[in-house]
Amino acid sequence: MPDAVFVVMLQASSFMMFPDMNTACRAASVLRTETAVDAVEVFDRASLRECEADEGLTKLVVDIKGADPGAAALLIECRGEDAQTLQVSPCLLLVALFSSRKASYVITPFESVI
Repeated sequence: MPDAVFVVMLQASSFMMFPDMNTACRAASVLRTETAVDAVEVFDRASLRECEADEGLTKLVVDIKGADPGAAALLIECRGEDAQTLQVSPCLLLVALFSSRKASYVITPFESVI
């Protein structure tokens, strides 16, 4: 059995709030089927309540605290081999365009096993 190969990549994450689950799910569907994003995770209102307890996250996404009862969110991820590749990635550009306001994103190392 061959040894596992670890590849370290960069990942840009964007957390976008939506008024309701239906809108978030429609957005997730479009992002996954018609764009180059690498991952989309849906957060329902119960998940957002858990996020409200994370001080670091509430500083990055101020709309989480006190969100409407039906609110939902998407965590969108794009990956690249290096910072330059990621910055010009169609994925990252689409996330910025998809957002109703300036997209905020955080770039972090991402380790993948192939």
